[in-house]
Amino acid sequence: MALAETKRQAAAARALAENAARQELHQQVTSIQAEVLVEGSERKVREMEAQVASMKASLSEAEARSARSERQATEMRAELGQLISELAEEQWQHAGARARLEGVGLRADVATRRARSTTQSWNSERARIEAALAQAKAIKQEPHVMLRGASSPD
Repeated sequence: MALAETKRQAAAARALAENAARQELHQQVTSIQAEVLVEGSERKVREMEAQVASMKASLSEAEARSARSERQATEMRAELGQLISELAEEQWQHAGARARLEGVGLRADVATRRARSTTQSWNSERARIEAALAQAKAIKQEPHVMLRGASSPD
């Protein structure tokens, strides 16, 4: 019986040792898995930190471009204001020039009407003078005709 008891105790001790070995193995596997997870997490953290750094750099570049664009927009607005002012000045000058030209045109119309009237008067006078000259010429020639007729006996 003592042998059986020793065998039973040895089997129990073996079972306990195997159980302890399984538990230790399980603990080692769990520890390795935890290390792998930690390493994976650390790698993920490094990747994410790199992405954050890249995004910060992209954001800085975008902010710089935005600032440049805003400065250009401000400059363009200022230039637009100046161009609008210049355009208004030129429109005012053109309006004045147009008014002067219209005034000149009105004066030219008046002068043209006067010139036409004067030309018509001159043409009428010329025609009257030519008619008078023709009549005077005819009268001058008639006395010779009359004189010839007067010298002949009736």
